[in-house]
Amino acid sequence: MFTKYRLPLICVNLGLAVAALIYDIPAILQIPWYALLFVVVCPIYPLLIALTLTSKQPRPLLQSFASIPASVYGGLALCFYPLHMALSGLSWYGIGQMLWVLLYASQAVFLLPRKHSAATLAAAGFTVFSLTIHLQTGSYGYLDIASLSEPAQISLFLVGIVLVGVVAGVIKHYSLLDRSKQVPERV
Repeated sequence: MFTKYRLPLICVNLGLAVAALIYDIPAILQIPWYALLFVVVCPIYPLLIALTLTSKQPRPLLQSFASIPASVYGGLALCFYPLHMALSGLSWYGIGQMLWVLLYASQAVFLLPRKHSAATLAAAGFTVFSLTIHLQTGSYGYLDIASLSEPAQISLFLVGIVLVGVVAGVIKHYSLLDRSKQVPERV
């Protein structure tokens, strides 16, 4: 998959990761070190996607952690940014951020694992924990969710949990399709 476009996509994702890191560094410095992996979204997932694309057969753990959370955050971007702009006013900045997340999330959807494994379960659990940290801490100011009302924050959290379930269901569906395509051996 992506064989023809592998190198350009790797370069684009590395560029996205570096640009996001440079842009987000003031907010990142405010986050406690132990919460960085759970809160910082934009620099991490393009980097993981780039690393996944470097291998023709990526390791299941890397593929799961690159694709599952990024897919969920892509779905949440379609909810969060329009809601945020409805409250604070339409802005090109918000539209740009939403498109930024959708750019790497759209790749992540194509990188979703085709087999259900412990790696997919770990990545799904990580995503739920990450969403919980975002809700409980207000993202330490990394995402502007504190500007939303508490019911809106809880609604976004619940949408995120549903999206984790949808992504897990898609992976399970692919896993079942793979099993049905396998021809049983004759004895």
